[in-house]
Amino acid sequence: MRTAHPDRLAVILGTNEVASAIAVLLRRGGLGVVLSHDPLPPVIRRKMAFHDALFDDAVSVAGVVAHRADTGLAIRANLCRVPGVIVTELGLLDLIVLRGLDILVDARMQKYLATPDLRRLARLTIGLGPGFCSGVNCDVAIETRPDKAGQIIQHGATEPPDGISRRLGDHWGERFVRSEFSGRWKTAIEIGTRVFKDFIVGHLGPTPIRAPFDGILRGCVRDGTEVPAGVKLLEVDSRGRKADWTGIDSRGQLIANAVGEAISLHEASQRKMPDKRFTSSSDSKHELSAGYSEHPMIELLAERDTINFGDIPEEIDALLQQGVAAYRHDHAQADRLFRQALAAAPAQLPIYFCLYKIHTYQGQLDQARIVAERGLKEAARQAGWDLDWQRWRPQPAVPDGAGRFALYTLKALAFIHLRRDDGDQANTMLAALRRLDPTGAVGWPVVAALAEGIR
Repeated sequence: MRTAHPDRLAVILGTNEVASAIAVLLRRGGLGVVLSHDPLPPVIRRKMAFHDALFDDAVSVAGVVAHRADTGLAIRANLCRVPGVIVTELGLLDLIVLRGLDILVDARMQKYLATPDLRRLARLTIGLGPGFCSGVNCDVAIETRPDKAGQIIQHGATEPPDGISRRLGDHWGERFVRSEFSGRWKTAIEIGTRVFKDFIVGHLGPTPIRAPFDGILRGCVRDGTEVPAGVKLLEVDSRGRKADWTGIDSRGQLIANAVGEAISLHEASQRKMPDKRFTSSSDSKHELSAGYSEHPMIELLAERDTINFGDIPEEIDALLQQGVAAYRHDHAQADRLFRQALAAAPAQLPIYFCLYKIHTYQGQLDQARIVAERGLKEAARQAGWDLDWQRWRPQPAVPDGAGRFALYTLKALAFIHLRRDDGDQANTMLAALRRLDPTGAVGWPVVAALAEGIR
């Protein structure tokens, strides 16, 4: 069954219960939602989360179902074919090429790890919990501490972690059992099972891990997971009939509601202060030649009637339009059409753009790099620049035409190298772009933020 393609896309980093509560709220609001799994910290409240969909389990939270997707192509297809949310192990570098992100929420709550700078990676970026500061590494920060959960921080930082767990029944932090060392966690006990003090819930390596007191197993790391030292392995709820281990809990709902409010406040501010960066165009033609997108991979393949590739020969334009249309259902045919155009007119720069975009999108990074490097040299030749980008000199102003395409393609190559885990080359290219384009006119700060976030 094909459903309506969502107009807006939200990516949520994390598959825990808070990330899942946010996903439910946003999906009910009509957004396409993708949750990106991160192994740290391990998810324990799995019956309140979409996490187990990663293992093809049938998962539903508050009536919203989850579907696993392993590739960008599968995500793109599922956004308009299936209801519910999408769960993936793909990281942000893989997801950002799908299309421009409307909302990015970091719900991993990695309290003691370095916090990435999310700004400019989406139209609105939201950071949850310790380490986030509005206007510094996200647009809006939201508190997650039990006594302040759901407070929106428009200016300044969230509270640092204090190591204090909220009270649940008669217990505080002692309801959790943490790993004393790293190892493989093994358990056959299901969440929701009644356990008793010293009952063996599982084993970390050869060491038995016991329940701290009588109660219901509220959370437990999935069997077979490799865990580091110092993380929560399980949680026991001593409240008897009042125990809960499914659905959305009160803290998750508070934080999800705060995310919804932050989005509403942002949209209201944009209505008061229009900004073309946050406005979807209703024009059926997408202008490619006017300067290229600030996003590392603009949405070339959206459902539009035609794409304006600028002043190029009519027969080449026809091949490119056919290639764009073919890509939606036949990637190999799109590649053949674009390469046919390249063979006929190797001086037409939009052809290189089409080719390196589709190969980057498919994860064919070596092919994308080869085409982008060819396009870079052709653009440099047309601009009258050295064919070696490392010898380029800053211009009085960011150029138009071939010069701008050259800078844009250098940015694309930095992104490609970043995805190939070649951070050194990516950062070398970004350093050149800082010198050549100090105002960030071709959008390299977005890639730089990504590079900084994965260090």
